[in-house]
Amino acid sequence: MLLSLRLTNIALIEALELSFHKGFTVLTGETGSGKSILFDSLNSLLAEKNSLYTNRLVREGASFSSIEASFEITPSVASWLSLYQIDLF
Repeated sequence: MLLSLRLTNIALIEALELSFHKGFTVLTGETGSGKSILFDSLNSLLAEKNSLYTNRLVREGASFSSIEASFEITPSVASWLSLYQIDLF
């Protein structure tokens, strides 16, 4: 489960920190408000290092950007990660 997401200099977002709790979370907003940026950021974080998302997400004029996320690892997720040889730490 995704617990938190922190973005710095990502697309139109200068700095944002979101916390998520157990249950159903809905993201709503008008077109262009940044909903897709959140999903693209997660995809970039979980995808290959040279993902198409990585370069296009850097905020224009920024000297750096970062995407950080915290996850709760359940036993079934730990098993899946182990199956694909993905280290937990």
